[in-house]
Amino acid sequence: MTITTYGPSEPMSSEEIPVVNPKRSADIEQKHRLVADFLESHQYDALLLQQPANFSWFTAGGNCAGHSSSSEATAALFITPDARVVVTTNANSPQLFDHELAGLGFQLKERDWSEPRHTLIDDLCRGRTVASDSGCGGTHDVSVQLTGMQLPFSTLESERLRELGRLLAHAIEATCRQCRYGQTEAEIAGHLAHRLVKHQIVPERIQILSDGRSARY
Repeated sequence: MTITTYGPSEPMSSEEIPVVNPKRSADIEQKHRLVADFLESHQYDALLLQQPANFSWFTAGGNCAGHSSSSEATAALFITPDARVVVTTNANSPQLFDHELAGLGFQLKERDWSEPRHTLIDDLCRGRTVASDSGCGGTHDVSVQLTGMQLPFSTLESERLRELGRLLAHAIEATCRQCRYGQTEAEIAGHLAHRLVKHQIVPERIQILSDGRSARY
């Protein structure tokens, strides 16, 4: 019998070690209580969230679209009055729990990466009265009510919006200062995107107009 041991190739940097943010934990707990009250008052057994924006809202900033430019969700949330469950595949669960949800009280339901996620969602919803943000699979579409639950902003969300505004203004100002005659609109958009992504800001839309195009179009 041969035993092989492996030592760490490089020490982990502090950036790679997940640290639980108590403000984020409190924000999630507050939203869970809000959802639990909603489920009880409307006699639903659970709430299914599949839209990335709603995943981010409930998890206080968690990203279920991975770190690519894709906006397709890699996970869903199945929330009951007593539990908050992440529904995903075994290919996506490690990154989600290591980088997005570490120590925040989420449980995991996963299937093999080769199986469609909706099969596990169908199993969870079967025999239950489930509300959702999409109305898929016989669930009750409560997207309008969800919008009401998301307002007004929580204390943490207000703090993050102010920080986002500061970073966004700085990125635009810095990009404008570096603009040079002869640059294409795509080059300018690339400089702006670089400054945003550097601070983990994913732009929903970037539009650069020059040479009077904004007036003409």
